[in-house]
Amino acid sequence: MSKKKSQRIQIIKTLVEKQEESAVIELGKANSQLELMQNQLDKLYQYRDEYSQQFNRTGTNVKSNTLQDYIHFINNLNTGINHLLEQIEQQKKRCEQVRKVWLEKHQQVDIYQKVKDKFLTDEMIQQEKQEQKITDEISQAFFLRNK
Repeated sequence: MSKKKSQRIQIIKTLVEKQEESAVIELGKANSQLELMQNQLDKLYQYRDEYSQQFNRTGTNVKSNTLQDYIHFINNLNTGINHLLEQIEQQKKRCEQVRKVWLEKHQQVDIYQKVKDKFLTDEMIQQEKQEQKITDEISQAFFLRNK
C-alpha cells in the first residue's frame, strides 16, 4: 500500500529539520566565536588602559628610551586592536549569514508542517466520508432486507 501524502511529506520535513538543526549548531558556533573575539578585544582595551595608567603614574621624569618603548608598545597594541576589530566585523557578517541560513531552514520546517497538517486534515475528512459511505451502505442494505 502506498504511503499517504502526510507520511511522504513527513519524510521531507524530517530532512529539513535535520538541516535546521545543523544550521542552529553552526549559528551557535559562530556566535561563540564572536563572543570570544569580543572578550579578547575587551581584554586588550583593559590592558592598554592599565598600561597607560601605570605609565602616567611614573611622572614626568621618564627617559627617552622608556618613552619610545612605551609609544612603540602602545602602537603595537593599537594595531592589534584594529586588526581584531576587523576580524570582529567579519565574524559579525558571518554570524548574520549563518542566521539567515537557519531562518530559511526554520521557515521551511514551518511550511512543511503546515502542508502536513493540511494533508492530515484532508485525509481525515476523506476517511470520515469513506466511513459514512460504508455506514450508509450497511444501513441501506439492512433497510432493504427488512422490507
